[in-house]
Amino acid sequence: MSGRTATAGPGPPVRLLVADGDPSLRRVLRRALQARGYQVALANTTGTALELAGDEHPDLIVLDLSLPGVIDAIRALRQAAATSILLLTWPTEPGRQAALDAGAHGVLTKPFGIGQLLERVQALRTPAYTPQGQDENQATGTEAPWTRS
Repeated sequence: MSGRTATAGPGPPVRLLVADGDPSLRRVLRRALQARGYQVALANTTGTALELAGDEHPDLIVLDLSLPGVIDAIRALRQAAATSILLLTWPTEPGRQAALDAGAHGVLTKPFGIGQLLERVQALRTPAYTPQGQDENQATGTEAPWTRS
């Protein structure tokens, strides 16, 4: 198995929410992740990310640490669901530990390659990784329109 597709095996494709303030990075990440079988919703603010997370119930959330209000957003997301959260951050960006303490599960330092992102996403989505009681087999019973940008 190549590990390149997010739809291998039974069940629906993995749904990701990517929140980053850089529109070109959002577009690149969406294209790269969709090419590998992921369904991707995009947000440019923490407010939009919170709204989409509540509406769409993603399997994993990728958040840019530099977004205003990201620590509070992580706390809110952790209270609402057991969804894994991956932070995107620059090496010298402050707040990394506070974000991890608030409930983020991992960090990916910019600049990064798509392969590195895919490895981190896969690591956070494996059945062996179950943050705070997450049930990997839980189904939402709804189909989400993952086409917002």
